[in-house]
Formats: sequence, structure tokens, C-alpha cells
Amino acid sequence: MQRDGLTLGWGMAGCSWLATRFPAEASVELRADGTARVASGTQHIGTGTYTILAQLVAEKTGLPLDRIEDVLGDAALPAGPISGDSMATGSLVPAVFAAADKAIATLLDTAATAPGSPFAKRKRDELAFADGRVFAKKDGRVSGVALGDLLTRANVRPVTGSGRSEGTFDKKDEQKLSTHSFGAHLVEVTWQPEIARLRVSRVVAVIDAGRILNPLAGRNQIEDAVVMGIGMALFEETIYDPRYGTPINSNLADYVVAVNADVPPPEVHFLDYPDAEINPLGTRRIGEIGLAGVAAAITAAVHHATGVRVRKLPVRIEHLLARRAPAARAGRFVLPPYGVFDRGRPDIARDAHLLRCSTPFVPEITRSVAMPMKKPCSTTPARSLMAVARRATSGIGPKAQSRIMLPESVR
Repeated sequence: MQRDGLTLGWGMAGCSWLATRFPAEASVELRADGTARVASGTQHIGTGTYTILAQLVAEKTGLPLDRIEDVLGDAALPAGPISGDSMATGSLVPAVFAAADKAIATLLDTAATAPGSPFAKRKRDELAFADGRVFAKKDGRVSGVALGDLLTRANVRPVTGSGRSEGTFDKKDEQKLSTHSFGAHLVEVTWQPEIARLRVSRVVAVIDAGRILNPLAGRNQIEDAVVMGIGMALFEETIYDPRYGTPINSNLADYVVAVNADVPPPEVHFLDYPDAEINPLGTRRIGEIGLAGVAAAITAAVHHATGVRVRKLPVRIEHLLARRAPAARAGRFVLPPYGVFDRGRPDIARDAHLLRCSTPFVPEITRSVAMPMKKPCSTTPARSLMAVARRATSGIGPKAQSRIMLPESVR
């Protein structure tokens, strides 16, 4: 299929990411000035933890976000989870909810028992708290009293509650259900064979990560991960010195990454299906699910557009030009720098054991050779691959063996 003179390729890959929790503790305080304070010993590394904590308290109390104070990053606070794989949010939800529930229960007890309270003659079970107001259930919220007014009239200090949640990360064997986030990445590439130009023109990511508490932050995380996936598929590679094992391109001048011109605006869609098995809100960790599968979808799209199945990342121009080599057009068995030689005899590749042979001539390149043998392949020079290939194809006759050749880059 073509568009504007460019060959289109489409690819798709699925993805999943484990959804578990770390142990977490939190405290919630309802104050006489009508504000709330939530505290946990976790940290904020730019991932939106402050916002999420305020959202959780707002969910339980009905207070506006600007009336909620977040306190993090202090060893004196209740122990919080680490920040990793987007597990902080899912871990904090049950702890913050438990703390908020205890603070609200204390508030209602105070409303029913404290002298000066407008609900002093009511029973505790007759009262409720929502939208920042305490009210009698039979009278409805309209007749309720605001949080600050109630505590002031009752002459009561702030009411507090503490909550704790157990972790599930190290208890996978005890879980009855497998808990994961899921998704799919769909990619479109354009291929211009005249100048060997490959571009990613469209990426659509569909993610099921439970209930999304902060769609803006969640969408940003997926978009950033897609950019990483494009870099992984087309640009990024660490090259090591074969003598000392140190990275050669360990700087941004030599290590190529994706830039704005390489990345189309990603389309991100969340299914937003709450999963109550994880926590009461049904949130699941997003983690790196936005990265998982992107490179696979891109290489599938590359195969659709060019007919070349790339087996090693990043995708290089050499991979795509190999299809146009004279030997390939003649139908010979070509050993590409990366991949399995199976041209003309797919049954060989299908039944073969995939063994990896490295050559000291080009130490950073790993060559994959399909061999219907059970013996391991030792490290050999490039020209020894000829003998390996002929042994692997011993059943197809000498005439076919004579057509086996190495790629020009390693002759």
C-alpha cells in the first residue's frame, strides 16, 4: 500500500506489565480551618505524587484540591513506598483511604458527642460526611455543617487517622489472581526505497491500566515511553570496546536518540476499567507498559513495508538494503549480518536450532545462524561461518551449498 509515493507498513504488538503493590502507610488530618493534611514518607521525583495524594483525599472527603496539603519526603512520616514502575500510586491508595476513613469516623464521633456540636443529640450511625460537610442522613447534605464550622463550634482540635496497606509484590505465590496492566501498540511506518528512508508516521497506544486517576500525567507517561520505544527500535545502541568492555559512545554526541523530527504525535487511549482486586479505586500501575511492545510493533511494520524481518535492534539501513543485494535477487542462501538464512528453504529455519556465533572481526555484531544440529556454536572468525552454513545445509545437496555466501560486510 502506498501514500504520496511512500510505501506504508503497519505493525502491532501487545504488551503487559505486572500490577502489584508495595507496603505503604499514610496519615490524614482534618483541621478546624476546613482544610486537610495528608502525609506519607514516600517521595516526589516528578511523577505527580503530590497531586495524586491530594486527589485521593478529595475523593474521600469532597474537599477541593486547593484545601488539601501534601507532606512527603521525611523519615519522621509514616513509611511510604519507593517510586518505581509506577507502583507508588497503587500502593498509596488503600493506605490513604484507610487513614481518611479513620479520620472521618473520628470526626463523626466528635460530632455526635462533643458539647457544642449541632449534632450532639444525634447517634453516630445517623450521621455522614461528604462534600466537606457533616450531615444527618435523613436530612440530606443541604442541611449539613461544614467541616471547619463543626470543629470550631465543638472546640475540638484536628481529627486524625492513620492507615496501612500490605504489599503484594513479594507475595505473588499467595495471590489467587494474576494482576497485570495490558495494552496494544499500533504503528505505521513509511518506506522510501529510492533513498532508503524509513520513518515512523503514526503510533496509537491503547492501554488498560484500571482506573486512571490523573489522565494528563498518565498520558504523558505513555507518550514519553513511545518516544523511548522509537529510539530503541531505530536509533539507540551502546557500542563497547572489544578490548576493555567499556562503552565507546557513552555521551550524547555519539549516542543517537530520537528527536522531535523522528517522532509523530502519539495517540494514547485509556480503557479506564477499574480493577478492584488491586485497591479500592481500581487503579493499576502503568509502569513501562508504554515502552513494552513499541519496538516489536515497529519491526513488524518494517517487515510489512519492506519485506525484511529484522532480528536485532536498532533497525539499520543495511538490514533493509540487504534485500536488494544481487545475491538475494539470484536466490542464493545469504548469511545476513543479523538474522537467519532461510531463503528458498523455510523448512531448514523452521526445524533448526538457533545458535549464536560472534566473530572477533566485528565483535559488537552477533550473527544468528539456523543450524539443524544440537552442538553449541563456539566463537569463530567470520569466514568459519561458511563451513558452519554448509554443515547446516548438508542435506540440500552440493549444488545448493555452492550458492551459500557471506554478506559483503564480513568477507
